[in-house]
Amino acid sequence: MKKLATVSIQKERRRHPRVRIDWPVVIQRKDRATVGVATDVSATGALIRTDKPPLPQERLQLYILAPEREAIKVKSAVSWSQVDFCQNDCYPSGVGIRFIGVSKPDREFLTSWIKSQLEAITNETLLAVRTPKLALTFCSIQGA
Repeated sequence: MKKLATVSIQKERRRHPRVRIDWPVVIQRKDRATVGVATDVSATGALIRTDKPPLPQERLQLYILAPEREAIKVKSAVSWSQVDFCQNDCYPSGVGIRFIGVSKPDREFLTSWIKSQLEAITNETLLAVRTPKLALTFCSIQGA
């Protein structure tokens, strides 16, 4: 008897699930501003790729440029920073950002948008892993 391949789905351990994105960001520090790309987001934080990473624990103002809306303005702090995050990328450093202050409308937008994305992912996954149904073919009998 053949063994079937098993699929392992890693359980999300974060309290707030993250969704992959590709949104430009502006990072406003005390002395200067720089740009980057948010590659994932949750209701409480984001992963930012940038070529000028802020220091761990540094406080900053983050402007997330989500499509078809005004920039999401977030007071935030750097949780971690890793240089050479991805060597073949124009933004080589990864920075974990923790949201400290988000306006109520911006937080509602983020949580609603993340929820809709997670539902879409769940629906796609369910469609992909469902067992195939038995196809029934109906033929008409002529002359009956």
